[in-house]
Amino acid sequence: MEDEIKTDAILLLNLGGPSCNDEVQPFLIELFDDLLPKWLPFKKKIASKLACLRAPISKSYYEKIGGSSPLRKHTEAQASKLQERVKKPVNVVMRYSAPRANRVLEALAGSRAQRLLLLPLYPQYSRFTTQSSIDEIKALSRHLQFTSIEVVPYWYSEQSYLSFLTAQIEKFLSGENLEKIRTYLLFSAHGLPQKYILQGDPYLSQTTETVTKVATLLGLTSDQYGLGFQSKMGKGRWLEPSTLQCVEVLGKQGAWEDVVVVPVSFVSDHVETLYELDILVKEKAQRCGNYRYHRLPMFNDSDEFIDVLEDVVKNAPRTRLL
Repeated sequence: MEDEIKTDAILLLNLGGPSCNDEVQPFLIELFDDLLPKWLPFKKKIASKLACLRAPISKSYYEKIGGSSPLRKHTEAQASKLQERVKKPVNVVMRYSAPRANRVLEALAGSRAQRLLLLPLYPQYSRFTTQSSIDEIKALSRHLQFTSIEVVPYWYSEQSYLSFLTAQIEKFLSGENLEKIRTYLLFSAHGLPQKYILQGDPYLSQTTETVTKVATLLGLTSDQYGLGFQSKMGKGRWLEPSTLQCVEVLGKQGAWEDVVVVPVSFVSDHVETLYELDILVKEKAQRCGNYRYHRLPMFNDSDEFIDVLEDVVKNAPRTRLL
């Protein structure tokens, strides 16, 4: 197995989230500082101002799901199970909260690990998720003595992932006694400003390909599924239609007995699933629709999802950074 993986340590990369109310604003400062253009004067001050304005809204969301993000807990559980499978150290690195890349990399360098494999927990690539983490790790690694750093930049089209997601949907439909012909599948992905897609970010095309391939595996016709986008921030134009718009339109159509929302760019429960989909979107659907609303459970550290991560580590194409 060591020969198959050819690395000394694996890093699971994810966004992060606040572990308590006091961490919400610092988390947002880090997030906005990264999203703002690098050339912007007084960027950190602007990020702080934006975070100050956004913090009360974000805090109210986290309060509704227990006061903190569960993302670290789920990601560390994934790392622990994956480590048992691959017999290599598996570490968690969050982009905007603990555990941060600098401390993890320094610890690995101190343990004399030389070959690293980065595995972003974003199936689809975007320069604002995957690439942001890659850039941070590349910058921090310049003074450390690693001989090689590789990354799996995306795995949205890996057969193990597509088959797994298809099986999860079929299992849910069966468990809820939902008839496929009377059920609409609404795939929901994290949104992104449209201008970034126009600048060449492949996130939309990769997300669309994931959805299309899973729908094909499920044997769906084009009118039985759709794709919406969530988590918009600010006033600019983001990818459309929004998930909120989709559930409203489905209610007006009145053609479906059940609607199942399938999170397609997430692999673990966090505020986007537990608040946005389970509370905000669900309430909208109940007001606008005459259908039953469901949400596909997240994968978290299920054994079947760890099977996917193990396959991706062993078989998905890699890009060499160092």
